[in-house]
Amino acid sequence: QKLYIRPFTLAECKEYIRSRGLEMDDKEIAECYMIMGGIPYYLKNLRRGASLAQNIDEMFFAERGRLDDEFDALYNSLFEKSENYIKIVEALSTKNKGLTREEILQATKLEMNGHFSKLLQNLIDCDFVRCYKGFGNKSRMGIYQLVDPFTLFYYKFINKYGHSDKPFWQHQMGTRQHDTWAGLAFEQLCLNHHQQIEKALGISGIITQVYSWTTPPNADEKAQIDLIIQRADKVINICEMKFYESKYTMKAKDYNDMERRVRIFRESRSICKAIHPVLITTYGLTHNKYSHLFQSVVTLKDLFG
Repeated sequence: QKLYIRPFTLAECKEYIRSRGLEMDDKEIAECYMIMGGIPYYLKNLRRGASLAQNIDEMFFAERGRLDDEFDALYNSLFEKSENYIKIVEALSTKNKGLTREEILQATKLEMNGHFSKLLQNLIDCDFVRCYKGFGNKSRMGIYQLVDPFTLFYYKFINKYGHSDKPFWQHQMGTRQHDTWAGLAFEQLCLNHHQQIEKALGISGIITQVYSWTTPPNADEKAQIDLIIQRADKVINICEMKFYESKYTMKAKDYNDMERRVRIFRESRSICKAIHPVLITTYGLTHNKYSHLFQSVVTLKDLFG
């Protein structure tokens, strides 16, 4: 029989890390998850007494690091003829929001047949890829998105910069490159914990569907929403995700941009239901003249619930 084992959630990562005597706060555990996902084998390699950044350098960027060949070892151990799987995830790593089957075929030069479908399904079954439909998309065409944190981190940094005898990741902390990656990785973390988000919103008992949405290429105004929760009680939650060092403070340009995206979303889909903007962020929201836009705020503490 197949034994299907899901990665740890944030709460389970925290419990495991604490059981090994490592001292990490919730934000560090979240960033750890954003790099290596909820995989106990990776978490086992964290060294006590070292910071998270030091551990990442020692595991992935140092010459002869503890996991310096993990990417090839991972795919070779899971899949026969892993090169075709690697072609697919490499293609998906170039597009944050995913690719259609046709776009994957064009990028990889693989043939459209039953074997290709099996490759995609195996990647989905192993939690490397998710297949979703855009909000309001009535066709059967799905979008395939790379969601494995380690694979995304590999193509963003490890494959690009390689190994060094100097502390690469420690020098990335606080840079624009790090902050851009962290924002996108936090979005993936939220997608992987949508059930915890629904619990924090008090809608666990309501039937929901999770979507992403973007305007079509020929639209006059461009807009994108990465996480939409459509609820059976006739409410739609539009989620804004922000990974911050402190409380998130909404500024005028952010307020105007959020209002613009909600308006375009409502008009483009002719939506008559109530739309509730939700902020998902690290430590909460600073109250000012713009903060009333959000109907609810979900924090990192809720994601550990």
